[in-house]
Order: sequence, then structure tokens, then C-alpha cells
Amino acid sequence: MKGTDSARHELARYLRGIAVQQTLTVKEIGVRCGCSDTTVSKQINGAELPDWQFVVRFVEACTSQQQWTDRKHTARGLWDAARKSNARPRSGSELPDAYTRLLQAKDETIQAHRQLAAVNDDLNDARKQLLVSIQVENQAAQVITVLRIVLMRLSTLITNLTADRDQSRREAAVHRAELQSVQQRLTIAEQERTRADAQLAQAEQERDRAARLSDEAQTRIVHLESRLRSVPLPDHDLAVDLRGVDTPSPDEVLRDTTAGLDRVQQLLDGQDRDLTALEFADLASAFLRDHDQLTGLKNRSALVRRLEWLLRNAPERSTTLYHFSVDSLPTIAQGLGQSARDRILQHVATRLRHVFFQEHSLVCRLDGEEFVVLVEDETTGSVIVSTISNVAEELLDPFWLDGGGIAVSMSTGVLPRLPEDTSPEGVLRASGATLHRARSSGSGEWAMYDPAVDDVDRGEAVLAAFMAGAWEEGQITVFHRPVHMFASDTKTLVESRLRWNHPLQGEIHHDRCVAIAKRSDLMRRIGRWALSVSVEEATQDDRTLLVTLTDDMACDPDLVAFVSQLLHRSTMPAGRLLLDFPVQSLLAADDTAFDNAQILSDRGILLGLHEFTASPAEIELTDELPVRMVRVGTRSTTPYGRTAEVLTSALSYVRRAGRLVIADHVSTFKEAEMWGKIGVDGFVGVNLMGTETWGRPKAAR
Repeated sequence: MKGTDSARHELARYLRGIAVQQTLTVKEIGVRCGCSDTTVSKQINGAELPDWQFVVRFVEACTSQQQWTDRKHTARGLWDAARKSNARPRSGSELPDAYTRLLQAKDETIQAHRQLAAVNDDLNDARKQLLVSIQVENQAAQVITVLRIVLMRLSTLITNLTADRDQSRREAAVHRAELQSVQQRLTIAEQERTRADAQLAQAEQERDRAARLSDEAQTRIVHLESRLRSVPLPDHDLAVDLRGVDTPSPDEVLRDTTAGLDRVQQLLDGQDRDLTALEFADLASAFLRDHDQLTGLKNRSALVRRLEWLLRNAPERSTTLYHFSVDSLPTIAQGLGQSARDRILQHVATRLRHVFFQEHSLVCRLDGEEFVVLVEDETTGSVIVSTISNVAEELLDPFWLDGGGIAVSMSTGVLPRLPEDTSPEGVLRASGATLHRARSSGSGEWAMYDPAVDDVDRGEAVLAAFMAGAWEEGQITVFHRPVHMFASDTKTLVESRLRWNHPLQGEIHHDRCVAIAKRSDLMRRIGRWALSVSVEEATQDDRTLLVTLTDDMACDPDLVAFVSQLLHRSTMPAGRLLLDFPVQSLLAADDTAFDNAQILSDRGILLGLHEFTASPAEIELTDELPVRMVRVGTRSTTPYGRTAEVLTSALSYVRRAGRLVIADHVSTFKEAEMWGKIGVDGFVGVNLMGTETWGRPKAAR
């Protein structure tokens, strides 16, 4: 404390006390009060009386809303006391008593007015707090009303969903019972057919035996007749004694004949039953051959036969094909089990039947989570959009399973007409590629078949299939392109890039190579090989090597170990390797890429960020990591106008922190000049600078 006035010391101690309670520093208080920390220290050292406005700002900066009124009132009393003490005449210059009393009365009057003003301020604050309380109470009442309405609607929705769930369970039980009954009947029919085959074989053996006996009897009769004709007859009458021979009566002959006919009828009835069982078994086998056992829909073989017929007999007919895929089904199966997956597929099959109930629709289930619907009707673009909306609306409500609601969505690929001069396999390939393009845009999206896009996509798929062989044959090489710096005294950078010298398509540039490598799951292997080649060649000069990492490489758990071993084998210092991380991988929920970047920077390797957009999260990331360089700009956009001004302001902050800013995907020197005005340090682009190429070394095979 400075000075000798106890009242000013009391005010200063009070102000310091509330600052200590809030654990605020002088610098933080100065920021909140809008003044420097020197001014704050001078005002509360007790040497001089601070002005009332400073005291109000100080108390407001160090006080919560609940304690504001009390502390302001206390500070007002201490300030008034200090002001009185400051206005009191010093010894040696005493005024007459009457004049002194007049001044004291005047001061007391002014103090009373100020206290009255303070009371009025307190009353106004109380009124404001009362109004705020009333508003909060009204808002709470409105929220309670809305919550009641929501609860009523949720209750109704839960009741409806429970009824739907019970109905679905009953339908599933009926379907399971029917399927079990069909399987039992099929088993019985197979047994009956086996028995009928055995009886038929036995009957054929009996028939052959009877035919042989008949032939033998006929032969003996002919033989006896010939012998009788050869015996000479005597002249007198031939007397034959038949007393020892039993002659059957007519009733016995009739009874034996009836028994034989009954036996024949039984054999015929058995054959009819066997034929009926065989026909039922054939029907059951045909049903199971054309239908999916889980959902009861038509299966792939039935769909292929229908497509064959349409392509062969009615190619001019307007037929639309919808190729659906249930999103996140593998994740659901992994978490809830295979039975939950099957019930969701049955639920989706039921909803598709509701949407495609018309006569000329064929709903099929392919393998896994995919469904295909053929609509043989004239279909326009608006009808397709309406149909997809109807399917999404059918699946809008959650599917309740074991007490929890599961959101079900489907991605869709649409063929408005069947492609010409193709096979069923070609049709399904085209619809599958369209579906894959829709799923790449996110869950619940749909895409229309485009022949041109399909040709390109198919060509990329072919390149992805043959990329491993091309890499093995040395068609893929690594080249370095320089990073052009506007300042001549800046250290030189070279960037490692890929190039595919295709024998038919010519040169395939780096970005396309990366996309194809990701599609063929070769990105990590090719990326490691390219990094090894680049480090080996860059050890021959003193330039800094810039290597751009993809998401797969940045999230590789073995990235730190691989880079450390690579630098250990080579003579290249760690400070000359700059690894450029994709900024989104560092901001992702998975911390693998962030941890890799942090460990590599601790080992002396330089860090960079590409796809940098100067968002608040990305700028904060540059403060968390020791980033040496950021790359801005995309192939399709170049900032102009207001966007350029905002980007210039953000990049100036990044540059003040000592980081290089590089413009990416620059195609002309005019664009490079524009980026220079924005404030970047350098640029890279296609066909702007020379390149240095290295082939694939044998040791990397």
C-alpha cells in the first residue's frame, strides 16, 4: 500500500480481496476492464482515489451475477468514505468552523444524493431481475407445455410402434411356421417319392416275372397241344376217371378274380399317391429355388431369369431397376447379432412390399443387405423421385428391437431403363456401380445411372484391378517437383509425387494414382514404397523433402516405426523430412493420426497440413502441434472478393506464428500471382516447374 489515507487503503484492500477470491491476475482484470495492467495496479495501490467508473468495472469483472448488487453497494460506501477523507482539509490550513460545517453539510448532502442514486440503481437492478425471472417463468411454462405435447405424441407413437412390432412378430411367426410346414412337407414328399420309386421298381419286376411266366405257360400249352395231336385215338370210347380231381366252384373262381382286381386297384392308388407327392415335392423345390428363405422374396436366380426374358423378348419395354442397400447393417449385426440382422432384413422386405405392390413389380433380395426391384412400366424422373421418397418414408420410423429403436436407411442406385446390348450380369454390374456411387455420398443417398460416368468408373475399376501388376512391372515411378518460393532466400522444398506410365492410357498423374490405389487397397504399401524411394534419393542433396500423406497412411499405427527405421537406415537428417498430414485426419475422433504427428515431431521430423481451409478448429490445431507448413487451395476453387479478404486475415495469423503457407493446385502463373497477393509464401502446381524422376528400385519389390 502507498499513501497514508486509511480510507483509501480500506477501499484498495476490498478490491484486492474480491480479485483474490476469483483467482484473477492483474492482466486478466485489465483485459476485462478495458485498460492496461499498469493502470489497474496504480488504481488499487491506495495512493490515489480511483474514479467511480473504474470501481464499477473492477467489481463487475470480479463478481458473479448473484453477488453483483451487494458488492457494488459495499464498494460504493468504501469509495464515498475514501472520497470524504480525500476532500478533508489538511492541518495548517484550517477553515473557520462555520465554513467547515457548511462544507461538511454540502458533502453529506452530495453523499446522500449519491446514496439515493445508488439505491435507485439497486431498485432498477432488482426490477430487471424480477422481469428476467418473470420471463424465465413464462418460458419454463411454455417449455413444460411443449414437453407435455411431445410426451403425448411420443406415447401415441410408442403405442403405434408397439402394435406394429406385435403385428410383425405375429407375421414372422406365421412365416416361420409356414416355412417349417413346407420343409416338413418337402421331407415327407421326398420320402414318399423314394418309396414310390421302390414300389414302381417292384411292380416292374413283378410285371416282368408275370410276362415270363405267361410266355412259359404259352409255350407249354403249345407243346402239349402238339403232343395231343400226335397221340392216336382208340376206336372205342375213351373213359376218363375224374373222381380224384377237385373242381373249383363258380363262387371260388369269382372270389379269386375279385381279390386280384382289388390288388390291382391298390397298386394303382399307391401309384397315384406317389405321383401326387412327387408333384408337391417338385412345386416345393421350385418355390425354394426361386425364393429367399429368410424374407420370402424372389432371389437372384429368379431375377436373372426375368432379366434374360426382358432383354431377349422385350428390349423396347420401359423397365426401371432400383438397387437398394441397407446402410450400417454390418455394424448392427456386429453389435446386436445375426438374429437382429435377419429381423431388420425381414422388416425392410415388408416395407418394400408395401411400396411396390403394383402388378408389374418384382421385389427380390440379393446376397447380404442388397435388394433389387424391377418395375415394368413407363417411368419418368418425377416418378422415380417420388418412389424413393416413399421408400424413405416407409423406413422413417425406428425399428424397435429388444427395447431399443434402430434407425434404418437405404442407399439407392437407379437404372431408369435397362442398358442395351448387355446381359443380366451386366445390368446388375451397372446397378451395383451406381449404388456404390450413391453410398460414397453418404447414408440414405441415391444416384441415377449415367452411361458416361459408368464407363469412367468401370475404367477406374479395371485400373485398380491391374495396379498391383503394373507396380510390380515398374510402370509406377516416383518423381520430385520443386515448391516455388516467392522469397529467394527461403530454403528449397521438393515434393514427392507418383506417376503411372500406362502402356495404353499414357501418363496417369499423382492424384488419380492415389485414388486408384485407395480403391485397390494398395495405398499403404505404395505410399511406404514411395516414401522409401524419395528418402533414398533426397539424401544426395540438401533440399527438404515434402511427402504428402493420405488418410490411410496418416492413420497407420505403424507409421512412426516405419519412418524411424527408414531414417535410421539412411543418412538423411530428420529435420529435412516434412510429412504433410491431411488436416481432417488430425481432427477426427480417432486420435491415431494426431498421436503419430505428435510423436514424429518429437523425433525432429517437420510437420505440415494440407487441405487447410483456415477454419477456427484448424487454426487451433496449428497451435497444438508444431506445424511448419500449411497448404491451402483446391483444384476447383480460387478465392476472390470477400473470401480472399477473410483468407488473407486468417493466413496472416498463421504466418506470424512462423509457419510457411503454400498454395496448392495452381495451374497458371496468373493464379500464382493472385495467391501471392493473398499472402502465401510459395505455390505448387501441374506443368509449372520441372520434375525429377526415379524408377522403382529392385530392393523395394
